[in-house]
Amino acid sequence: RLPERWARDLIDGFAMDVEHREYRTLDDVMAYCWHVAGVVGVMMARVMGVTDPEVLRRAQDLGLAFQLTNISRNVIEDAEDGRVYLPADWLLEAGLEPTAEAVADPANRPVVHEVPKRLLAVAEPYYDSARDGLRGLPFRSSMAIAAARGVYREIGRKVKRRGPGVWVKRVSVG
Repeated sequence: RLPERWARDLIDGFAMDVEHREYRTLDDVMAYCWHVAGVVGVMMARVMGVTDPEVLRRAQDLGLAFQLTNISRNVIEDAEDGRVYLPADWLLEAGLEPTAEAVADPANRPVVHEVPKRLLAVAEPYYDSARDGLRGLPFRSSMAIAAARGVYREIGRKVKRRGPGVWVKRVSVG
C-alpha cells in the first residue's frame, strides 16, 4: 500500500505547474522535482515490491535526476509555454532576467545554456545514487530501470555537449 501523502505530493506537483510557480533557488527547483518525479520513483519502487528505505531513497534520487534532465532538455520549449524551471538566482548570476521571454529569446541561448549545464551537474550524484539502488530491485525491474537511467543520463550529456544550439531539435537517444 502506498502512503496517501505521496499521492498528495504528486498532486501538489501538478498544482505547481498550473500555478506557474517561480523557482528562485535550487532548493525550490528540487522541491518541484520531488513533487513531480522523486515521489513517482518512490511509488514505482513500492509497486515493484521494495520496502527497504535505502532503496526507496535511491528510487527517489533517480526521479530527481530524471526531472533535472527533463528541465534541462526542455528549457526553451517550457519558456515558450511561459514556464521557467531553472533557478532564478542562477539566471540572474548569468546576467539574464529570470523571465520566460528572456529564456526563450534566441539571442540569449549562450547564456541560458550555462544554467542547464549547472543543473545537469547537480543531477550526476543522483544518477550515481540510483545506480547503487538497482540491486535492491527485482531483477527484471532493475534491468528496465538501468536502461532508463542510461538513456536519461545520455540525454543530459548531449544537452551539455551540443552547446547553445541544443534546443533547435529535441534531444533524444536511439
